[in-house]
Amino acid sequence: MCVAPGVLVDAATEFARHLEVVLSPERRWQVAVGRAHPGPGGILRSYEEARSTLELADSLGLDARVLKATELLVFQVLFRDRSAIIDLVNTVLGPLDNTRGGARPLLETLSAYFAEADNAAAVARRLFLSVRAVTYRLDRIKH
Repeated sequence: MCVAPGVLVDAATEFARHLEVVLSPERRWQVAVGRAHPGPGGILRSYEEARSTLELADSLGLDARVLKATELLVFQVLFRDRSAIIDLVNTVLGPLDNTRGGARPLLETLSAYFAEADNAAAVARRLFLSVRAVTYRLDRIKH
């Protein structure tokens, strides 16, 4: 456990770097960062957020070394309300079922797009498509 002031935004990354030196690379480990909260009780609250972030990352299969509670808050909210997540998925992705060719190619494109950090050229290489085809699919998803 590492307790650091909230203003030291790179403390978790530095802590993870030191852990990599001490722990073997084959060993599975992660660092979770809770949000900064005021007062002595804030440390406990931040710790609990970090713990729940690790549990959430495990259930989602996330393998990043440093996990930030702020980046996973939406999942925590949605996992608590199953009907909300079903409604969200149906509302946002449901219309893709009605597209010509079905939702599968569009969802694969979207998944690759996020995996490649919004890089259309990398998505095209991954999916064996032209960049134009990728941008066309992304435009169809947007509409």
